[in-house]
This record gives sequence, structure tokens and C-alpha cells, in this order.
Amino acid sequence: ADVIREVDLIEEIVRIYGLNRVPVPAKIQSTISYTKKPDKHKTKELISDFLASSGFNEMMGLSLIESKHYKDSGIADRSDLVFINNTSNIHLDIMRPDMLVSGLISIAYNLNRQQSNLSVFEFGKSYQKINGGHIENEMFTLFMCGKKNEESWLSDNKVEKSFFDIKQPVLSVLQRVGISSYQVSEIPDRERFSYGLKIHRGPVTIAEFGEVKKSLCRKMGIKVPLFYAEISFDVLITLIGKEKMQVKEISRFPSVRRDLALVLDRQIKFSEIETIAKQTEKKFLKQISLFDVYENEQQLGKNKKSYAVSFVFENAEKTLQDKEIDQIMEKMIHQLEAKTGALIRK
Repeated sequence: ADVIREVDLIEEIVRIYGLNRVPVPAKIQSTISYTKKPDKHKTKELISDFLASSGFNEMMGLSLIESKHYKDSGIADRSDLVFINNTSNIHLDIMRPDMLVSGLISIAYNLNRQQSNLSVFEFGKSYQKINGGHIENEMFTLFMCGKKNEESWLSDNKVEKSFFDIKQPVLSVLQRVGISSYQVSEIPDRERFSYGLKIHRGPVTIAEFGEVKKSLCRKMGIKVPLFYAEISFDVLITLIGKEKMQVKEISRFPSVRRDLALVLDRQIKFSEIETIAKQTEKKFLKQISLFDVYENEQQLGKNKKSYAVSFVFENAEKTLQDKEIDQIMEKMIHQLEAKTGALIRK
């Protein structure tokens, strides 16, 4: 019963004949194998380790789900569902067409068992029927809900996770794999998201993230604000293969920070200010951050808001002089006033 393969027979002969009597060659030859770059498995491991070190847990959902979820969830009727004849469980009758709904099932399961502070990620595939054929999309997703911190004597545990808590790991993952150039737009999807952002290169979507629509959450049995990110792993691998990693020396010279308080129309987004600033000063501007938002109709006027924005400048070759920074800031103020109608508060 133990001898079922060729190698089993060889093992028995060597055992009887004696391993010490088998001649050992003076040279051993081997061939080096090269894996295609980037390596998908290593990239998954890199992202998984990075997210795990950031406080996320990995989950694995079923690729088979119930079609009723798409009828009951409020998502529009889909003609791309891949139905299967599942004789072992007739209710699991489709391959999941996206990662969101199967993820919501897992989130609801955890919430119903008193696991309320969740930060989870999942690698998986979605399956769709298009033009008579079937396609598979490899994705990875993030879900976040609950408190930002666990209860302890150091924290009052009152701060809830927000949109910015899902935004940060998405941008960090892209940075970790070396993707730095992309566009950011408001997400047009209103079936799944209350609001959110899309990261893309032209028409190619890299990631979408935001708050899941409350009506969808309620229909899936979730009563708390839930934040979701969806990143195309297929697109990510393609972009990584085209990126060149660049390394440069940390500047030995000090950085300089300047702050501006801008009174703006309420509909103007920080991303617009960020774009104008980067277009105005491409050489020395290293960082731009929004650190305060203030709204007061009596003081600022109707439909107005105030943004407090910080600018960090740095020259890797020498110390920046005040005169240089003043010239850059004058140019920055002029462009912001001209393109956004901003009023600089002093």
C-alpha cells in the first residue's frame, strides 16, 4: 500500500541496497528560474503585511453568494450575474459579481456577535457575465467601522472612524507599492456610496473608497456608519510593472512652513487648492495640508468657509531664504485668489 508511485519504488530499492552505496557526483548542476516581475504573490504578501501592521485583520469570504442579496439590497438589477447549479446549497446560486455585498455579509455577521470595532481587508475575485463570456476581476477591499481606538485608560474611546480613516490606508498602500502619480475625483457611484473618491489614471480606475450608502447597510442588517475601499489588484499589478522606484538622499537642510487662512465658497474642495499649489510651485513645495476648517455665516458670510492650510518648502541643495519663500507665497496667493476667488484672512 505504501508503494504507489515511481519514487516509492526507488525509495524501497535504495533502502535495501543501502544509501551509503549510492555514488555521489562530484558536481551538481541546477538552473536558476526567474519569476515574472512584479510577482503577484509577493505583492499580495507585501500589502497584507503592511495592512496587518497597521491594525487590519484579513478575512476570506465565499465566492458563492445568494442572488437574493442583489434583489433585496436596493442595488439596481444586474444582467451580469453568473448563475450556477449548486446542488449542495441551492441558495448559494451565483458567483459574487463584486466584493462589496459579500463583504457586507461578513461585516453584519461580526457586528451581530459584538465585534463592533472592525478594520478588515480581503483579497478575492469577482465574476461577471459580459457579452456572452465570463470575466474574473481580482480585487482587494477594506472595511472599517466602529471606534478609532480600543477602550483604555489612555483614551475615552469616543472618536468614531471616519472617511479619512479609510482614505489613509488606501493612499499608504499605493505609496508602499511605488505608485505616486494619479488623479483624484469625486466618485460618481451613488448606488453603493453616500460619498467618496475615485483614484484613477485617466479612464483607468485604480481604487474607489467612501462611506457605504446607509440604506444599503440597513438592508444588509448593518446599523452603523461603514467605510469601504475597493482596489483593483489587476490594475495595481499592471501599474507596478511600469513604475520605476526612485531613491534620493534625505535633505540636510531645514524645511520651512508657512500657513494661510483662506475664505472660500463652500463648494470649493481642498483638492482644488492642492492642485493649484502644486502647479504654482513644483520645485520646493514638499507638502500641503489642511489643518482646520471653520464655518460661521455671521463672520464669514453666507455659503462661505475658512480653510487653514499649511505649506512646507524644502531645498535639498541649500537653506531656503525668507526672501525666496516670500516670493513663492506671493505667487501662491495670487493664483489662489485668481482661480478660486479666495480671500486671504490676516
